[in-house]
Parts: sequence; structure tokens; C-alpha cells
Amino acid sequence: MAGDTLGLTTSKTLYDLTIGCFEKGGFKIMESGEINGVFHYPLLDYVRSLGMDGRVEKNLGLDAIKEALSENGLVLLSIDLAKTSKNLSGGHLILVHTYKKEQDAFIVHDCAHAIADVGENAVLLAKDMDAISNRKGLILCSA
Repeated sequence: MAGDTLGLTTSKTLYDLTIGCFEKGGFKIMESGEINGVFHYPLLDYVRSLGMDGRVEKNLGLDAIKEALSENGLVLLSIDLAKTSKNLSGGHLILVHTYKKEQDAFIVHDCAHAIADVGENAVLLAKDMDAISNRKGLILCSA
């Protein structure tokens, strides 16, 4: 999603992106078939191979997200799925791409539809995002 938003991966299929991330160590497939990951540093390495840049953030609060967005960055934010639904568990990444000050809300892409029925351009109030955030992730920008 980040690559498409920046116009850098529109020619790649989801399969190509997934395999590329796997090959860089962005996630692991366990013997049981379950996926373990996504690991932030290998993911950042993969992001860089696609023509983007960024940094891993271990203390990614709302103010840091707002600042990154104001500088035309994008944020891959780790969230706790158990805080979105009692039927879910584990971590998940959402792409935060816009902050709407008048609503105190963020516009996000959530490919798993974990936070809204609509995965693209879902509106998430700041207080709600703060409640589900693991406060870590990646800040991305054009290289």
C-alpha cells in the first residue's frame, strides 16, 4: 500500500511484494503454516529496495505520527488486533496516510479490514488509534 501510494510499486503484484518481503526476512512461515512476523528492520530493508526510505520507530505516539504526516511521510503502525475484536489476536500493520485536525482523526489503509468494514481510507479517531496502537512501526518517505 505504501509503495502504491507513492507510485513506486504499481507494476508489482501482491504476490511479488509478498515473496519479496519474505525473501528479505520480513516474516517467517512456521512449520505449522502460521506466519510469524512482520519484522520491522527486514521490512525496512525491503522498503528501501523498492525505492523508498524510512526508519523504525520504537516509541511511535500520536504526535510523532502527526509530525511524520505533516512532512509528507507515511506511517506503518503496529496495532494490537485483540484490542479491535475479541475474536482476533496478534499484531497487524496499518498504513496511516492522513491526519484530519478538524476531526482529530487519521485516515488509514487496513488491508485486513480489522478496524473497519472498508479497508481503504478508513477513518480512525485519534483516541481510538491510540487505544489499539502498539506504539511502534515504520515512518516511510520517498528516497
